[in-house]
Amino acid sequence: HIHRAHTQRSLANERRETLSELSVEEVFARRLALEALDTPQRERLNQLFSSTLYALNEEHEA
Repeated sequence: HIHRAHTQRSLANERRETLSELSVEEVFARRLALEALDTPQRERLNQLFSSTLYALNEEHEA
């Protein structure tokens, strides 16, 4: 049982490290890919996401 718990923990750590290596855009794109959306919805979400990121970056740099 101990070995299994350790294995699960290291898998979770690997997943977290991988996630932190991805850009915010990559994480969003991968998450979006899991949804069953039509193209206009997908494009709209990408636009909203991009404008949100832009606004956050502007705010951060100000």
